[in-house]
Amino acid sequence: MDGVAWPMLSWPVVAGIVFLNVFIDSSGAGLIRDSSSGQVKGLVASVSALSAASLGAAAGYLPQDEDSQLYVLVAMGVLSGPAINFIVEKVSSVAESLVGGKAKEEAKED
Repeated sequence: MDGVAWPMLSWPVVAGIVFLNVFIDSSGAGLIRDSSSGQVKGLVASVSALSAASLGAAAGYLPQDEDSQLYVLVAMGVLSGPAINFIVEKVSSVAESLVGGKAKEEAKED
């Protein structure tokens, strides 16, 4: 893919991808999220990441016109939604435990 210039997505397209990911997450919550914890299932996140990565790898074999590249970027954005949510949930839970632990230590010192 040497020399391929990926087009930039306009903000309405990015907003549409985000809206579609929120809609998919809320309507398919029973399939995407664990019922006990409410977090994205690891298997769903793995399939999401693998499918987005596979589509990105296949993009090198697709026509190199701008429209095809935009469609690939939009599809990758939609497919990667659960994987991104999974990573955000893991990072935020680690951050909360670190911040929560420091807050508890400060409360004990007072």
